[in-house]
Amino acid sequence: MRKLSILFTAIFSVLSLGAGAQSLSVTFHGNAVLNGTTLDVSGKIDTVIIVDAKVINNSSAAVEVKVRKDEIYTVLNSTNTFCFAGNCYGGSTMVSVGSVNLAAGGGWDTSFTGDYYPLNNTGTTIIRYTFFNVANTNDTISFTVRFTGTIGVNDFPSVVPEITAAYPNPATDKVTFAYTHQDDKNPLVLTLRDFAGRTVREAPLPPGEGLIDFDLSTVESGIYFYSLIRNQQTILTRKLVVKK
Repeated sequence: MRKLSILFTAIFSVLSLGAGAQSLSVTFHGNAVLNGTTLDVSGKIDTVIIVDAKVINNSSAAVEVKVRKDEIYTVLNSTNTFCFAGNCYGGSTMVSVGSVNLAAGGGWDTSFTGDYYPLNNTGTTIIRYTFFNVANTNDTISFTVRFTGTIGVNDFPSVVPEITAAYPNPATDKVTFAYTHQDDKNPLVLTLRDFAGRTVREAPLPPGEGLIDFDLSTVESGIYFYSLIRNQQTILTRKLVVKK
């Protein structure tokens, strides 16, 4: 009886581990992120600092996944947003409304980005992101990001260009930007890149004030990033969502 009892206990323990096994994993720039990992990212205080991640279903069944944000510490007057499953959420939203369905045995999604806006404030904001199985909220994987806004020394000329937020955003067939650019000695370029970093639109901005449109009629739905580039140096990056 003692041997039988021990055998039963061992089998029960194995079954319990299998039932509670974590089905999700995350990679960051192709590298596996262990559950509870802390990542450090930094950028200039006048840009948006972006972290992206790939969530993977390692189980033998399809999984519906959402993401939750927990603000551990935020720099005063800064803000942060996140995007997932084709939707972006402002600073007050902590759980994504949208979800993704990951196929069994390796189904994955790369729509997540966490975006930190220092808004010219130095310091470190700390945010934890948790991907969870909608059907079993104990089945999760999380990582924490320390976003640090920094000041560069003599990084840019004294004349700083300005550009409005993309309008509309999300966009469908066309997006418009208004800009001010008074430095005629340093050419300025506006670029639009996809999530993989490929340039899909690009246009020079002549000195002065003006409007510029990007035709999106042949651009697929997804998350894109528009940047101001001067002397091959990116001085501003923001996000654009294209929805068809």
